[in-house]
Amino acid sequence: MLAWAVAQGYLENNPAMGVTHAGAKRAQWESGRLPYDADDLAKLFSRDAVELCRKRGSADYWLPLLALFSGARLEELGQLRTADLRREDGVDFIAIEAGDGKRVKTRGSQRRVPVHPELVRLGFLAYVARQREAGAVRLFPDLKAPAGRPLTAPWSKWWGRHARKACGITDKRKVFHSLRHAFIDAARLVMEEEHRNGITGHANGSVGRRYGTGVSLKVLAESMAKLRYAALDASGR
Repeated sequence: MLAWAVAQGYLENNPAMGVTHAGAKRAQWESGRLPYDADDLAKLFSRDAVELCRKRGSADYWLPLLALFSGARLEELGQLRTADLRREDGVDFIAIEAGDGKRVKTRGSQRRVPVHPELVRLGFLAYVARQREAGAVRLFPDLKAPAGRPLTAPWSKWWGRHARKACGITDKRKVFHSLRHAFIDAARLVMEEEHRNGITGHANGSVGRRYGTGVSLKVLAESMAKLRYAALDASGR
């Protein structure tokens, strides 16, 4: 009810934001998704695991890296077009938006996500350029799904098997979406909440933050560049 009042403009803030009933947090951790921790990330992005993904194909290699360094959802990444990689004010970014057969979770999920410097270093922009030169419309044209199913549904099942068998991560609460959770945990350490929400497409309970044009792309890029993963740094990646 309070969230509805904020949305309608009757309240400036939701005084119950973040409040849960007794046991809710325990239930979430017992039955919900968990973030990949440092040990998990070291396994998933070890040289052997990454090389295995690289040999299988571009989606297998880039989707995990994109999720880790953008916080984007799997379907948001899988349905990207080559035209969704853009540049403005000297900042390369991913445009996550609906239209042209693409869907987003909510209207607030439409956003511009600065490309993390690590993705640039690994050659992501060069990959995008090659796809454009080849005339590809979709960034990952090999992704296919049965009619009526999300584009990335079959790939998501492959990722589960890969994480379990190749990387030894057997906790069923840890799935591809756990990379988004890991990104948010890492982002909390280095950037303001408003910047984090702008990058991940999360809403908050403040009406005031919905006015104006939002945080500039340059500022978001500066915050994004601060994000690091100690587990990957230690592995020499």
